[in-house]
Amino acid sequence: MLSVEDVKSRFKEVGVLKQFGTKKEVIELPNHIDDEDGEQILYACSAMLDGNTWLMVCTDRKLLFLDKGMVYGLKKNEIRLSKVNSVNYQTGMVLGKIFVYHGSACMKLEAIDKHALKPMVKSINEALKKYNSNLSQPASFNNQNYDKIVEQNEKIIMLLSSILDEIKKIK
Repeated sequence: MLSVEDVKSRFKEVGVLKQFGTKKEVIELPNHIDDEDGEQILYACSAMLDGNTWLMVCTDRKLLFLDKGMVYGLKKNEIRLSKVNSVNYQTGMVLGKIFVYHGSACMKLEAIDKHALKPMVKSINEALKKYNSNLSQPASFNNQNYDKIVEQNEKIIMLLSSILDEIKKIK
C-alpha cells in the first residue's frame, strides 16, 4: 500500500503544485489508490466544490475527489474514466474552473490555481486518450497460453495425419 511519503514523492515527480487546504486529504489519499494493481497518480490539485475545498486527483483509471471533514468524516466522489465524456476549463487572472462532463451530469470545480489548471486538464485528457485507445485494441495473447495452443494444434494435426495414413492403407 502507498504511504503518504510515496504520494508526496509522486506529486513532486509529476509537478503537482503546493496544495491549498488539502493536507488531510493528501494523508487520506493512499487509502483510495490501488497501487498493488498498478494504479498511478497522474496529477492532483485543490478545488472548490459545493463550498468546500476538495483534493482532485487524476489517476490512469479514475478521477477522485476527497474532502476530509474538520474533525471527522470523509466525502468521496469517484468517476471512472469510462464514464467521463469530456473536460473543459476556464482561466481567470489567478484562478480557474474545470468542468467534468460525465453521463448526463456536469461537475463544476472552481478556485483552481491557474498554474495547476492546464496540467490537470492535460492529465485527464491523456488518461482518457490512453483509456480509449486500449478499448479499441484487441486483447493480447498470453505467450504461455499461445504456446500451449500451438502445441495442442500440432498434436491434433499429427493425429489426423496418422488417421489419414491408416485409412489409405485400408483402401
